[in-house]
Amino acid sequence: MPEPTPTSNLIEMSENQPQVLVAQKLPSSYAQIFVGEANTTTVILTITLDNTSASTRTVQLFLGKDEGGSARVAYIELAPNESCVVEELMGAGLQPGDYIGGHASAASAVDIAITGSVSK
Repeated sequence: MPEPTPTSNLIEMSENQPQVLVAQKLPSSYAQIFVGEANTTTVILTITLDNTSASTRTVQLFLGKDEGGSARVAYIELAPNESCVVEELMGAGLQPGDYIGGHASAASAVDIAITGSVSK
């Protein structure tokens, strides 16, 4: 059996390293926020929400399958300038086409950051 080259080991390691998948403002109407890429498996590590407005905002997040169907997995109320980690999706595995969707009660009022590990 041939020995792996240092380059192949480095590429393999970098594919499974945690990375930022999404960093954006949530829209006020439902939208897909992250979609699993073709030929990959993505494990969600963290989802952080931050209400950047001076008013209380609500956020709804959904988990959906490529084959169809989705379910609301989180309904969160955030006080002004409050942030939280969404525990409901930590560790979720997304296959190609699976997605996380959602919206906030006001456009551009809530930041969302998603980190995860993508493997091919």
